[in-house]
Amino acid sequence: MTTLLLAALLIAPALAQDAPDESPPEEVGEPVSPVPENDVVAWERQGLGFGGLPAVNYNTDEGFGAGALGTLYGYDGATAPYKWKLTALFFLTTNGVHSHYLDLDALELAGGKLRVRSRAKFGATSAENYCGLGSQVTCDEGQAILRADDQGLAEGEDRNTFLRRYYKNRLIEPFWTTNVRYQLRDKPHRVELIAGYRFSWLISGALGEPGPFEGSLYSETFPEGENVRTGVAQLGIMVDNRDNEPSPHSGYWVEATTRGSHPYLGSSPGTGYVGFNANLRGYVPILKEGRLTLANRLIMDAIVGNASTQELSWFGGTQIIQGIGGLNAGRGIRQRRYRAPVKGIEQAELRWRFASVDLGFPLELYLHAFGEVSYVGETERVVDANAPFNADQGPIHFGEGAGLRIVMDKNFIIRLDFGFSGDENNAMGMYIDVDNLF
Repeated sequence: MTTLLLAALLIAPALAQDAPDESPPEEVGEPVSPVPENDVVAWERQGLGFGGLPAVNYNTDEGFGAGALGTLYGYDGATAPYKWKLTALFFLTTNGVHSHYLDLDALELAGGKLRVRSRAKFGATSAENYCGLGSQVTCDEGQAILRADDQGLAEGEDRNTFLRRYYKNRLIEPFWTTNVRYQLRDKPHRVELIAGYRFSWLISGALGEPGPFEGSLYSETFPEGENVRTGVAQLGIMVDNRDNEPSPHSGYWVEATTRGSHPYLGSSPGTGYVGFNANLRGYVPILKEGRLTLANRLIMDAIVGNASTQELSWFGGTQIIQGIGGLNAGRGIRQRRYRAPVKGIEQAELRWRFASVDLGFPLELYLHAFGEVSYVGETERVVDANAPFNADQGPIHFGEGAGLRIVMDKNFIIRLDFGFSGDENNAMGMYIDVDNLF
């Protein structure tokens, strides 16, 4: 994995130096602001710029991923970090995960008050975890072995395939989301109103092969899969006072939203719900100049109604977050292990900058340690009240770990995290990604 980090560090500065004056630097991931050249930052220019790099990452749940990412920037000489940005990603992993999208981010529309962010994505996976619904799931391998015995599967490839897939699901999920933010006041304490819409279509199966894995836990509850459309409208408010959006050292960011799903909004008949979300972030500078920062995020989310198993793993708000479990919410716990209508997570991260060098742009190295506490609630309003539970597992879940952050030009962040949780017998989860989680 060190090779991936070194490659990103070597390629990105080289491409930035070779780019013409009007172009921004290359980027992997989002959001990435341009690297200054000749003391003139990119957003002070006019015209178009382009950046592109191979996209690589790794996490325990999805495996090694590779693809290509390119971004077209538009500059008007005044709007920071750009007037608009169009990003295209083609990406797949060794565990059969596809993630391909187009993303548009347009700033200061309607007289400078409006920001629009829209994404169209095609996703597919054969590595989705499914251990049941609620907090009391265990993903017990012993249960899978008992099921294999019940099927009369002797030692061999068929038995190994059955055991490997018992807690897995395969699905296709195209979706489109748009969020519009209207600024009531600028910083300090920027206030914005939020309106958004998301449409997703859960299709059980793989490309050219419909339905869930035969004999899997998911197929026991949903023999034909779910095949559910979900349309969600959202309203809310955001308050932002961070000193630097991609890599803050002080300030806060607060978002509160309410959302609803209904057939009138594009959902499948017989489905629909009302949801609420609160997302609070705070940054406390312990040492000056960002040398030591305590970062904290608290997310609370709840829905009431009838939702698909996939929808039970989504959080509301303007960010695309799924859990509990995985890179975004529950490091050290397998991805989306806990699915429930009520979820909450408290995440604290201590970030120490131990080195800083000037390579024509500032390069900073951080070590960080983190702890996470999750709550997964139970209600009767889930897709299937007969879904499997285990009474030995409680509603509170813990994770902890440490990692390395590489920050270029205060904006482009490569992160390597190692997470552990007693829920997974403290097996190490490893995640390589770009950008801060919060």
